[in-house]
Amino acid sequence: MDRAYAPSSDFSAKIKRRITPLQRRRDIRFSLEKPVVSFTFDDCPLSAVTHGLKPMEREGWRGTVYIASSLFGITNHHGLHMNADDVKAASRSGHEIGGHSFSHIDGNLTNLTSFLKDVTRNQATLNSLDIPPCRTFAYPFGEVTPGIKTALEKDFFGLRGIAPKPMVGRADLNQICSTPVYHGLDFDRAIAQINDLAARPAWVTLFMHDICNTPSDWGCTPAHMQSIIEAVKAVDATVLPVADAIEMLGGKSNDKK
Repeated sequence: MDRAYAPSSDFSAKIKRRITPLQRRRDIRFSLEKPVVSFTFDDCPLSAVTHGLKPMEREGWRGTVYIASSLFGITNHHGLHMNADDVKAASRSGHEIGGHSFSHIDGNLTNLTSFLKDVTRNQATLNSLDIPPCRTFAYPFGEVTPGIKTALEKDFFGLRGIAPKPMVGRADLNQICSTPVYHGLDFDRAIAQINDLAARPAWVTLFMHDICNTPSDWGCTPAHMQSIIEAVKAVDATVLPVADAIEMLGGKSNDKK
């Protein structure tokens, strides 16, 4: 994972991405008087702790960190990544540690058995750190098949995708929408979605990678993060980790005993 990878953008891949959200859904319906925002951090670069989790903690907020354990301590296009001690510290601070695949593999290019083994390996690594069992999961690269949805819904409270939409009155827990906070036009879209919450309360999840002064194409700056925080405060949103948001919205918990 020292080089940036991008999922296929050919015609058949684009068609699959349009069809998959319509399949194997697990919808919940809800009514909101005030908006709900969930901050999520993928993979996870160490800069997301310094410039993402720490500013949230100063607001009394907590987020969800989706960990691909094979990335512990490596440096790639997102910079230096969290190590096991960083993950344990984030968990102790009250952030939700969510599931990813161990190797951060593309679910559309991996057979189901191999993909599920990689997910199980990731969970086993987190278990070895005394991290509570993951309640939610984020698809690496947002790539998913109906078979993966069906297999994972038994083990996870919610499964997060990357469709950049606010969830108004309904959410598919098998492919939760999420808006990227990247620099450029993606950042402008994220701010606009948050600002719109004042007039139309919804559940919005945001996802981020590196947060530094020279971000990757999939990152943002500390100033961007602070602008997001201020926008969320301005619309008086309730900020919750993904699993807690689902519970508040009426989803059924699958806490593991």
